[in-house]
Formats: sequence, structure tokens, C-alpha cells
Amino acid sequence: MNISEANATNVVLRALIQRGQPVARGQLTDAAVLLAEKAYRALSAGITPDEVRLTRQPIADVAVERASHTGRGWTAEHDRHHGVDHLVELAETYIHTPGPAGESMYDRASLVKAASLLIAAVDLLDVLDEADD
Repeated sequence: MNISEANATNVVLRALIQRGQPVARGQLTDAAVLLAEKAYRALSAGITPDEVRLTRQPIADVAVERASHTGRGWTAEHDRHHGVDHLVELAETYIHTPGPAGESMYDRASLVKAASLLIAAVDLLDVLDEADD
């Protein structure tokens, strides 16, 4: 996934997670079109619906985790106060949380938390970029 696709995914996820909060209609449409084109290219390349389906649950789990941040007091203002570096460092901590002995060197739940923190960092970078404009 390239940066444009990652940003588009972020826009769509933000629109889904933060229902009721405005997202620029053109921005959401552009993001959806970009992702639909990627899906079309993937299917045209022979990627099966089962292979696409494999990514749905992890993305949904990350979206649920991200949505839970506000309820815990981890708002955009809280993120702004701590900064992007803090969010990335915290994500790294979760990435390096070992899994159950003998199963994996990574713990799935910790990786989901790490991914949600990285999305929070991307959100914050977007906010800071918009403020600079």
C-alpha cells in the first residue's frame, strides 16, 4: 500500500469511526474512488475475494480499538499535547510486547493497539499539516 492509499484508507476509516463529525465530501469521495480502483486492480490481478476477506477482520479490529480511544480520554487534543513521537514510541512498545510462550514472538492484541496508535499519529500529522496551510 502506498502513501496515497494509506491516506485514503485513513479518510474512509475516520469517516466510519467518527460518525457525525464532518468529513469533506470531495475528500471522502476521492478516497473511496482510489480504494475502489485499488480493489479493482487487485481483483483484475487475480486476487480472490477470499484473499481480500482476510484483511477485513484486522482492519475492523484496528478501527474498533481506534474508536475506543476517545472513551478512554485519548482525544485529538490529548494526542496533540503528547505529540506524534509519543504515539509512535507507544506503538513501538506494543509491537515489542511478546506473545504467549511458544506461539509467536508477537501478540495479536498488542499489534492491533499498535496499529491504532499509528493511525492516531497519522491523524495528528494530518491535523498539524492542515494547521500549517
